[in-house]
Amino acid sequence: MIGIFPLGTLLKLDTGEVGLVMHQTRDLMRPRVLLLTKFDGSEKESGQEVSLLETESGKYKHNAVGTINPYTAKIDVKKYLS
Repeated sequence: MIGIFPLGTLLKLDTGEVGLVMHQTRDLMRPRVLLLTKFDGSEKESGQEVSLLETESGKYKHNAVGTINPYTAKIDVKKYLS
């Protein structure tokens, strides 16, 4: 399944975090993402994956507010997808 945000897309989240799309969900606007903090590939092993479908008190915990160009941000997404 291909969503609005394909596998490997970097998303800027409203929490100030960066998420790398890892899996699609039933809502194509709310994929599962790996939260990135160090940008060196090590986050893949830590398992900090979250679904943008997760809610708290009736509101989504994370919302995508834009995309990030991995080349401009100097993030090698291949480290996370292999």
